[in-house]
Amino acid sequence: VSRLKRLMPKNAMRRDKSNQWIAVDPEELVSNDVVLVRPGETVPADGIIIDGQSDIDQSTLTGESLPRTVGVGDQVFAGTMNANGALEVKVSRPVSESSIQRILKLVLEAQETRQPLQRVIDKVSAPYAVSVMLGSLAAFVLFHFIGELSWVDAGYRAITLLVVCSPCALVIATPTATLCGLSRAARAGVLIKGGDALERLAGITRVALD
Repeated sequence: VSRLKRLMPKNAMRRDKSNQWIAVDPEELVSNDVVLVRPGETVPADGIIIDGQSDIDQSTLTGESLPRTVGVGDQVFAGTMNANGALEVKVSRPVSESSIQRILKLVLEAQETRQPLQRVIDKVSAPYAVSVMLGSLAAFVLFHFIGELSWVDAGYRAITLLVVCSPCALVIATPTATLCGLSRAARAGVLIKGGDALERLAGITRVALD
């Protein structure tokens, strides 16, 4: 998520009513604004080229290592890099609706999605935690009165039981593994739509590619 946020454009050169280029925050751009993208700059918003020709590095979005040659009428996307020629781009949608912003939202939604196993664990964890607490209290009493241990020793035994049977590992294990998987895939350029999709991938035995 941090890597995707770093790809978001930080500034933009917008043409004002007097045909002058002024620096603005990309969040201020709206549809039909015209922005100037100079060589080496990041495209600030999704739009259509109305003047100029250049090569665009789209590897941040598509993973394609070779630049794409673009000209008048071609679409460009926020977060991609202009390689050589200056471009005038007519903004087609605000930055909040740009392709890279939608990818960021998908990643965040995927991290929040709970897979079936996690939902089962969430249902079980609360009664399990209560059972462990009650069991530890019962063990504390039994160790003292039946096991004839001192209050201190009985307390240590009960605390040991509480720690060993703690539901923390059970509750945390699945979301931690899922988050690591989603994050690792995102760094490799693969977007997985939630933990349930990631869980289903484990059962795949054949893949067909066109």
